[in-house]
This record gives sequence, C-alpha cells and structure tokens, in this order.
Amino acid sequence: MRMLRLLSVPLFFFSIVHAQTSMIGGGTARNIALGGGPVNPYLQDLLRIHINPSLLVQYPNRVWGDVGFLASDVPQGGSRGQYIATSIGVDGRNFLGLALNRRESPLYNVDAANPPRDPVQEMNTMVASVLGFGAQQFSRPLSPIEAFWASRIDSLNVGASVSYGRWSGERSINGTSQQSVSTIRAKAGITDRISPNTLFDGAVLVGFNSMSGTATPSGSPQNELDMTGGTEFGADLRLKCDFNSNWSFVPIARGYWFSWGMKQVRSGALVIPDPADEYSQSEVELGVGTNFSKNGFLLAGGFSFQRAVLVSDYHTISKTTVTITDLPKINLGAEFVIASWIVGRFGYFDRLSSVETEVASGSATTTTTTSSELPWYGDLNGFSAAQQRITIGVGMSVAGFSLDGTIGEGYFLNGPWPLSGTAQSLFNVVSFSYQF
Repeated sequence: MRMLRLLSVPLFFFSIVHAQTSMIGGGTARNIALGGGPVNPYLQDLLRIHINPSLLVQYPNRVWGDVGFLASDVPQGGSRGQYIATSIGVDGRNFLGLALNRRESPLYNVDAANPPRDPVQEMNTMVASVLGFGAQQFSRPLSPIEAFWASRIDSLNVGASVSYGRWSGERSINGTSQQSVSTIRAKAGITDRISPNTLFDGAVLVGFNSMSGTATPSGSPQNELDMTGGTEFGADLRLKCDFNSNWSFVPIARGYWFSWGMKQVRSGALVIPDPADEYSQSEVELGVGTNFSKNGFLLAGGFSFQRAVLVSDYHTISKTTVTITDLPKINLGAEFVIASWIVGRFGYFDRLSSVETEVASGSATTTTTTSSELPWYGDLNGFSAAQQRITIGVGMSVAGFSLDGTIGEGYFLNGPWPLSGTAQSLFNVVSFSYQF
C-alpha cells in the first residue's frame, strides 16, 4: 500500500494540468525540491535575486512569489511565508523591482531553541518585569517592502536593493506604554563574466534592526527597554566555471554575522543596572559543486563545509556557546522535462552535523557534544526533521505562468488527502511566477 501511494502521487501531479509552454519556473518551491536548505546555492534560479540584486537583469518583466509554506506543526498552524515580487525592464539597460512581505530580517524569525535568532521573543520575556504591568509587548515589523535597481554595463551587471519594515504600538493600562520595532536592510551585488568561461556572482548585505519600548506605570518613574546593536553583515560569492556547453564547476563562499543586546533603564532616582545581555550569531560556508544540463535534464548540487556559532551571554550569570559544524552539507537536485508544459524534480538535502555546547557559569564550565539535523522547511507530517532528507516536486507552465510545488518524505509516503484520508494538502511549499 505504501508503494502504491508513493507511485500514485507523481501520477496525480502529472494529470492535473494540461497546457503548452517550454518555460521553467523558479522560486522557493523549486529550490527546496532540488535539495535546497531552503536554498540550493549551486542552482541558477530567480530566487537568487533576493541575495544578489544584479540578477534582476536576467529576469525582467516578471511577477513571482510564494503562496506559502504549509506548517500545521507550528503552534499557530496554517500557512506562512507568503510574498510577492515584480521586475520591469525600463530601457534594456536599467531594471527596477519591488517585493512585498519578504521577511528576511532576524526580527521575523521564530526559533525558541536559539534566542539569538529570535530577538523579539527574547525581548518580550523581559517586558513584564522591566516595563511594568500592562505594558504593550513587542511585535514583529509589519509587511516589509523592498525596492530593487539593476543595470547592465557591457558584461558587468550591478544592482542594489533597500527594504524597510516597522511596527509600533501604544497601550494605556495602569499607566502608559509605547513600543516600536524596525528593520532596514541594504544589499548590493554584481555579476561579471571575468573570462569567456567564468562568471562571477557576488553580493553583500548590511542590516540595521532596532526595538525600543517605554512604560510609565501610574505614580511610578518611566522604564525603558532597548535593543542595542542589532546590526547584520553578510557576503555571498559564487563562480560558475564552464568546462563545456554542458558541464560547469561551481565553487561558493558565504558568511553572515549578527549581534544584539538588551539595555534596561529606569528614570528618576532609581537606576536599574544594565545587565549587558548580549547575543551573537556567525556563520561561514565553503563549498564546491557542479551544474550539468543536457536534453532537458539538469543536475545542480555540491558539498560544503559550514560552521555556525551562537553565543548567549547573560551578563555575569552564564555564557552559552553553541558551535554547529557541518561536514559535509549536501545540496543535490535533479530536474527533468516530462513534457513541454511540465518538469519533474528530485532533491536530497542533508547535514552531517556535530554540535558542541559550552556553558560557563561562574568558575565552572561544562562542554557537551551531540549530533543534529537542520529542521525541515514545511509540514513535518508525522516525520522528524532528521527524516526529511528527500524531496520531490513538479513545475507546471502555461502561457507564461508557472506554478511550482514540492513535498517532503512524509507527504509522498503518506499520500495527499484523496489517497490517505488525512487532512493535508497536496503540496506543502508552493511558488509561482509569470513572465509578461
């Protein structure tokens, strides 16, 4: 029965649309279906515009985005991650773009296990004790908007983008309180054919994140709770070295750094000492991969070394350092044309991870080492994150419109609702694009 369900899912995919076009779509669903975690760094895809804005030159006059990730395993349930973006060619050399609700700042992340990755949650644990009873809690910034610009200068393409999101709130309960949260991120990138067979693709990121709150309980001095730091830096480099018209060698390098802290102040005669709580996250990745394309078949994947260091420093109480080392990290995807209107996809993503946790409290230091798996980016559907290594997907196109979907192991083994009787959708990640 399980094998029947496994075979029936792709057959169901292939029967739901009938159209004629040779266009292949792109986006989050395509990347995950092709071994992305959630991005396959060895794949050429329009999703990379959100890393390197200069690639807007290669994808003019389009609308694309994510319908969302099904996530019934998260507390709030439902879908998350929806966004929409568009690009327009102005005069053949200059290009403009706009994205709405693409939530990339760490202020949008929800990761209770790693407080450095979720400043909003961590700050809210302090609101009641610092700002006073009835104070407004911090919320995540409202839908961010990102503006893109790119230009073609001979073989060199340059691009930049700026995004902004903000939230503010007030409350009057036993006094007054006011909070605000904002994020501003800027990216710049270039793509350049530095030799007849070598394409350079590089981008940098700078982000500024802030949170500030005040509360004045009735008859009491004003309290303040502010985020300090909140700065992000990132860099992403890639080469595409062509051996011939079919094979390419693709080395990659990526780095990211983010840190922030909390500051508590009470006005008037009484001053609460600053606890100097500080958090930081740093990542580095080095990898080598390949692209092979021939007769409607594409192979994109590789192996990398990745290390992430998460530090939580709770003033003089304790300091926790988590070091995650992946060797190797594997991104592997295969895409094949089934008909002029449909492509099939298969992916494999895995990390052989070692996790070292060092806790220093006073004069005592303890160190433990375990293994770990990166969480799956959709609905776990009864499987553990470690079991979600294999994906399958499909891309369907008609008259310039493409719809891309992907599912994980829990879905193609259990089957969608018509086959399993379990309340679940056919896809758990869906993206779309339209070329006009």
